[in-house]
Amino acid sequence: MSFKLHHAIFVRSWTKNGNCLSTMKNNNRQTQRTISTILIAFRELIYRKGYDAITISEITEEANIGRSTFYHHFNNKLDLLATLHQNRFRTLNIVPSTREAWLADFPSQELTQFLIHSQNNMTASFFLYSVQKEHSLIQKRIQNIFIKHIEHQLKSAFSEDAFNIPLSILASAIAGTFTMTLQGWLQNSHDITVEEFALYLHQLMRSQIQCVLK
Repeated sequence: MSFKLHHAIFVRSWTKNGNCLSTMKNNNRQTQRTISTILIAFRELIYRKGYDAITISEITEEANIGRSTFYHHFNNKLDLLATLHQNRFRTLNIVPSTREAWLADFPSQELTQFLIHSQNNMTASFFLYSVQKEHSLIQKRIQNIFIKHIEHQLKSAFSEDAFNIPLSILASAIAGTFTMTLQGWLQNSHDITVEEFALYLHQLMRSQIQCVLK
């Protein structure tokens, strides 16, 4: 059998009875809707009760799903919290995605707005939601997500050979500067305004970039 004939038979069988490709897309959309529903329910419960007090049963009840559906997508609450932060880091744009923004003289409005959020919630960390139990484990997980996010933003802004050190090392350094400096400011922010701190934080991150640019 020729390749063309074999390919034609394969395509016909693949698209027969309602188009399997379309079915796959529909399944993917359904999966995304389910995940979104779970995340929305989880976020609402955090606002109402706080992360530590939430149970899996409450999440499934709020999302109107079964426990098996929950565990098909997530292993535990920490997975949910990590996914929330991953999504929020992407949408908040708290670190730049262009070379011009990284090297600009002034911070972005998105960074300033994030700092206002952090100050109002007084979490004393870079978490978007306050947690108490398993704090060190959660902090490590979310810090790793933040590092990966910064690395992605740097890849979008600079060429692969733009730096004198590996991108992963630079991303880790920027993430460490960001989180530790933010924590210090939130704990002792009386004399430094949001706008001033946004500028200082941006200048610190920019200097790390400039030091290792080729």
